[in-house]
Amino acid sequence: MFERIPGAADFLGDGVALSNMEGVVLYANLAARTLLGLEEGGRTLPLASPVRRALESVRRGLDELPKEIPIRGVQHDGRPMYAEARLERLSDEGTVIVLLRNQTQAMLYANLLKNLIDMLYANLRLPCEALAAAVGRAESAMATGQPDVDLIKESLARAVVVKEGCEGLVDLSHLIGHFPIAGDERMPAANLFQLLVERIGQVARELGLTFQAAPAPEGLPALYGSSKWLLRALEEPLVAVLGEADEARGLTANVAATPEGFLIAFRLRCRQRPAGMGEGSGEILPEAQAMLAPELAIDRHVLELHGGRARLHWNANGDCLELTFRFALKTGVREESTLGAEQAQRYARDIAQLYRLRVQGNLKGQEP
Repeated sequence: MFERIPGAADFLGDGVALSNMEGVVLYANLAARTLLGLEEGGRTLPLASPVRRALESVRRGLDELPKEIPIRGVQHDGRPMYAEARLERLSDEGTVIVLLRNQTQAMLYANLLKNLIDMLYANLRLPCEALAAAVGRAESAMATGQPDVDLIKESLARAVVVKEGCEGLVDLSHLIGHFPIAGDERMPAANLFQLLVERIGQVARELGLTFQAAPAPEGLPALYGSSKWLLRALEEPLVAVLGEADEARGLTANVAATPEGFLIAFRLRCRQRPAGMGEGSGEILPEAQAMLAPELAIDRHVLELHGGRARLHWNANGDCLELTFRFALKTGVREESTLGAEQAQRYARDIAQLYRLRVQGNLKGQEP
């Protein structure tokens, strides 16, 4: 579609297209909002700036697009894909999003691209509270099974970048999970996340901008945020295994996309030895192991889901206990050709079984 928008290919580059994600239509990066945000942020682009020229060209091109656009592509299993899309305007500033007909959740992927592209310019700065509320409203609407599309569009369109210096950077909770893409098939969001992180860095370098991803745990260079809705979904089954958490310390998580895969680290700090844990050894007792998927190999050191393997690690730290759960999902772009739909579904089922969660319908947007 980008070749039909004058200037868009020059600005974003052909590599930004997600060719193998069925049902996904890229967000047409909107010139008016970007220019407005840049100038409100104190960065005035010279009239001769190639970035300004490209943005204005995109804006003009969008006005010339038809409202209905045929989308052709190939699904990840090789089947052809065809759908009708429509353009939706969100504001007078010219914000436009492309929605697939009858595929409301496909717009999430489009919004993710928008959010990270916008992050390059830090053109929208919101307090953490406003950002969390926007994402929360959108996720809550999705969880009902009959999402308010207008609410989701507005919320996610505004949930872009938090104020400079605010802890947490940007909440990327809506990046995590398995969203329906075509029919009953699902593709891990890690594919898109990894591609976006790589592509944003490339675009930044091409435009002469500085892009530095936030440091993930243990120094992994990645973009990550607090996934509070994920914590809410995991809280009950985790506490059942690990015991009551110290409210002051509680359960935290970090999410990271790395060139090697997708990583989620959970930490639960509590004052007493968790129920179901061996005395001092870190072994998982049978009653706790029963909550884990039976086909996963359990080890007493690190709980790491990777190709069907799982292990658990915990460390005593004074009067507190810290447990770290990591999921390294090798479902990135480099592995996509060999992964296939069946393997991707197995990853989703393993995670759901591990925490007694459904792949869909149990993800809440409320803060814990």
